Amino acid sequence: MNEPDAVNTVLGYILMGTVQTASPSVSSFFIQSSEPINVENTLKAFWEVEEVPVINKPTPDEVFCENHFKNSHFRDESGRYTVSLPFRDVNPVFPGIRDLALSHFYSLERRLSRNPDIRAQYLDFMREYLDQNHMGLVPDNEIDDDAYYIPHHCVLKPSSLTTKLRVVFNASAKLPGQKSLNDCLHTGPKLQQDIVEILMNFRCHFFVICSDIKSMYRMILVNSNDIKYQRILWRFSPDEPVRDYNLLTVVYGISSSPYLALKVLLQLAEDEGESFPLAAEQIRKASYVDDFVGGASTIEEARTLVKELIALMRRGGFELRKWSSNEPSLISDLPESHLSTQPRSFNEIHEATPLKVLGLHWDPTSDHFYFESKFITHKSCTKRILLSELAKTYDPLGFLTPVTFFTKYLIQRLWVSGIGWDDEPSPEIIRIWSRYCSELPSLSKFKIQRNLFPLRSAHYELHGFCDASEKGYACVVFVRSVDSGQNINVQFVCGKSKVAPLKRISIPRLELCGAVLLSKIVGVRTSFAGPSG
Repeated sequence: MNEPDAVNTVLGYILMGTVQTASPSVSSFFIQSSEPINVENTLKAFWEVEEVPVINKPTPDEVFCENHFKNSHFRDESGRYTVSLPFRDVNPVFPGIRDLALSHFYSLERRLSRNPDIRAQYLDFMREYLDQNHMGLVPDNEIDDDAYYIPHHCVLKPSSLTTKLRVVFNASAKLPGQKSLNDCLHTGPKLQQDIVEILMNFRCHFFVICSDIKSMYRMILVNSNDIKYQRILWRFSPDEPVRDYNLLTVVYGISSSPYLALKVLLQLAEDEGESFPLAAEQIRKASYVDDFVGGASTIEEARTLVKELIALMRRGGFELRKWSSNEPSLISDLPESHLSTQPRSFNEIHEATPLKVLGLHWDPTSDHFYFESKFITHKSCTKRILLSELAKTYDPLGFLTPVTFFTKYLIQRLWVSGIGWDDEPSPEIIRIWSRYCSELPSLSKFKIQRNLFPLRSAHYELHGFCDASEKGYACVVFVRSVDSGQNINVQFVCGKSKVAPLKRISIPRLELCGAVLLSKIVGVRTSFAGPSG
C-alpha cells in the first residue's frame, strides 16, 4: 500500500501513484518498453506499404474537418494562413495538466544537464522559436486550468542537412481518467498522395527537381482563440523561473497538424493557381507533406516551374530549400544555402507522416536510384531482432521484389513458429538469416535508371507479367518505348509480391491471385501516358 502501481499502456509501463517524499511535490515516472512497440510499428508500416492503396469514401468526421477548415481559415495581409483546431468537443478543459507538464520539464532539464552538446542545440532551437515569434509568453492573468500544456522532448537526426536536433511535442499526454489534447481533436482526412504514384510520376519527366518547404508547420498560424491549447513550459536556465508560453503556429505532435498543414498547401494552390498554373498543378500531384518531387518534359518548362514554385510558395509565406535536379542549370541561380549538396534521399520524409520510405536514394548527377545496405552485426539471433531488421527492407517501387518476397516469407515463418520475442528460432531459420545478412550488402551495387523514357519516343506499351508458386505470387510491370528511329528501350516500372496464405491453396488459384494483383497495380499505380503525363 501507499506505493505506485505499474500500469501497462500503449506507451509502455507507467508508474502511477503516491510516494513518500520529504516535501510536497508532483512527481512523474516514465518507463517505456520501446523495443516491442517499435518492432510492431515497423512491421505495421512494412505491411501497409506493401498493399495497393484503396480509395475510401470520406467519413463524417473527415467531412466535418473539411467544412471546419473551409469556414475558419483566413489569410493575413502578408498572405500567411491562419487555421483553427478541429475540436470534437466545445471548450475542453484539462485540470492538472500543467503539473504533469512541469514534472516532465524538470525531468527533461535534468537529462539535458548531463549532455551539454544536446542541451546547447535544444536551447538554440527554442531560442529560434522565440526569436521568430513562433511562441510567446502567457500573461500571468491568463494562466488557468482550461489550457492544455504540452510536454516536449527532442529527437536527433545527425544525417539531416539542416536541423540536427528537433524539438517535438507530446499532445497525447494526459492524467488518469482524463483526455489528452489529441483525444479532443479530429485528425482530418489523409491528404498525402500515394508515395508510389509520386515516385512513378517522378520517373516520367526528362528534367526533374526536388525541394522541401522550410519549417512548413511553423509558417502557418493558429487562431488566437486556440493557442491556449498549445501551451508549453520553458526556461533557458535553471536560475530563471519556469515560464508559460503559447505556441503560435501549427505544432508537430498534435494529431490534426498534418491535415491542417497539407490542407493549407492545397488551399494555396487553389487560391493562387490561376497565376501559377504549372506550380499549382504539380503541388497537387507531386508533393508529399513538405517535400516536392516533380519535373517537366522540356528544360524551358522546368525553368518556368522552378520560378512559379518559388513565387507561389512566397505568396503563402513559405520558402523552398534543399533544391536538387538532374539538370544543374535549372537551380544554378539559387543561393548556395538553398541547394542540397548530397544525393537526394527519399527516406527523409518527415516523422509526421503515417509512411517511412526507407533505403531509396536518388543521385541527381547520374540520375539513378540506388540502395544503401549495411552489414547486420547483431550477435544474437532472436525473433525480435530478425523481425525488426527484416521489416526495414522497404522498397516502395518494387525494385527489390525478389528480396522483399523472401523477407515476407521469412517473417511469416517466424510468426507462425510460436516462439517468444527474445527466443532463438530454429537452426534452419538461423542458417537462412545468416546467408541473408551476408548477401544484403551487395544491394549497394544495384542501380536503376530514374527516367522511364530516356528516348524521345512516339510509342509506349505497358507489359505486365505475373506468376505463382506454393510460397506465394508476384507480378511485375515494364514499359516498352519506341522512338521514330525504331530504337527500343525497356524499363522496369514496378513490382509487387505476396506470400501465400497459411491455409493451403492450389497453384491455379494462386496464379489467379497474381493476375488480380497485377490488374490492381496496372489500374492504380501505372496511370501515366508517357513522359510528363
